[in-house]
Amino acid sequence: MNATVIEPPLASEQALLGGCILDPDRITEAAGIVSAEDFYRPEHGRLWMLLRDMRAAGDVVDLVTVTEAVLRGGHADQYGGLTYVLSLTERVSSTVNLPHYARLVADGHQRRRLTREADAIAQAAREGAPLTALRARLAMLAALDGADGEQEWTTYADAAERALAAMDAVQNAGGSTGAPVPWAALMTLVHALPRGQVTVLGARPSHGKSALARNFAECCAESGDAVLVFSLEMSDTQIASMTLCSYAGVPLSDAMRGRLDQRAWTALEATRPGVADLPIYVSTAPDVTADDVVSRTQAMARRLERRGQRIGLVVIDYLQLLRKDRGADGRNDSAIIGEQTRALKVLAVALDIPVLLLSQLNRKATDADGRDAEPNTAHLRDSGSIEADAAIILLLHRPHRGSQDTPDTKAMVRVAKNRFGALGDVFLRWDGPAVTFRDEDWTAMQRMVD
Repeated sequence: MNATVIEPPLASEQALLGGCILDPDRITEAAGIVSAEDFYRPEHGRLWMLLRDMRAAGDVVDLVTVTEAVLRGGHADQYGGLTYVLSLTERVSSTVNLPHYARLVADGHQRRRLTREADAIAQAAREGAPLTALRARLAMLAALDGADGEQEWTTYADAAERALAAMDAVQNAGGSTGAPVPWAALMTLVHALPRGQVTVLGARPSHGKSALARNFAECCAESGDAVLVFSLEMSDTQIASMTLCSYAGVPLSDAMRGRLDQRAWTALEATRPGVADLPIYVSTAPDVTADDVVSRTQAMARRLERRGQRIGLVVIDYLQLLRKDRGADGRNDSAIIGEQTRALKVLAVALDIPVLLLSQLNRKATDADGRDAEPNTAHLRDSGSIEADAAIILLLHRPHRGSQDTPDTKAMVRVAKNRFGALGDVFLRWDGPAVTFRDEDWTAMQRMVD
């Protein structure tokens, strides 16, 4: 299929160049709108650079000096020839319209760029490219919209001003902006789950990573921001049951076995209104891809915005349960997971939201005796792309899980990667009956590392 053809604004290019020769005072104004790369014809772009450089050097710009500059070195043909350059002034009705012509030239370049990228995406889709890769290219296509020439760049002055504004927002908020952290112990290393970033939470099966993620979700929802939970392992009823029991101080096992006494029922009934008011939205749709997470989050963000709400956190439980589209080339798991984590990172940046991505650890996270060893980033399944795309990596470990001699109440959260602070281990208390994690005075045992 032939690529779409966008008619270049050649008349506007000619009028702009001819007008700048006749009225060189307008060159500086036009230079703020158009660049040499915007011109469709290369000789027009070279002539524009010649006029701009002459003006910047303080040289006189008129028919005589431009003729001399074009003829200098015997390369008049690179500007289309002297006769052609001089004829450009005849195409100008009024120099008042030069900014309008400059905008038409810049817009024409932008349209051609967008069209080329759109054609490339369409061709890739016809050839069976993975959906995740196509969505990433669409995100880049959207970024091209309105970005052109010098608009793609920012000065350090502008960047510094925005950086100070961001610091001021953090100062006024009393700490880092992002999803709040529920435990004082962990806050010594991680002040918040940062917006625009992916935080990975890894653990071996049955160590409580879903419970830890639920605690993050509850804390964020209590602050008033909406939380989206993509639960691929538990039903919405199971998740809500854990929250109710945790808030009411009722053992979940008693609720599941029908062993609740009147006191427990009273506590649950008293807790229910507060839990019902939490702005947590749970999706338990099966067979979900990373693309589904992206599109559904974007749709929900628009719905919430109409209600005056914003997304404070997105939780995905968990990475390895996302459906893998292998495509026609039969890609392996590592390649697919790389595309998934990159798509989620693009989502976090695009919507400026924190994404908490749960991940299982591989079987290497056990010692020679089959016991769960202290985890590290190498234990993340398909760890290369996960580690690269995460701003923060939290690894959960319960050292006494399954022990017959030591109560299983101690939990370690290892901050294994942290772009915004220190690394180290912090300790929480695992409340098994309520299926939740709580603060405890383990700070003296904290081991800081560089």
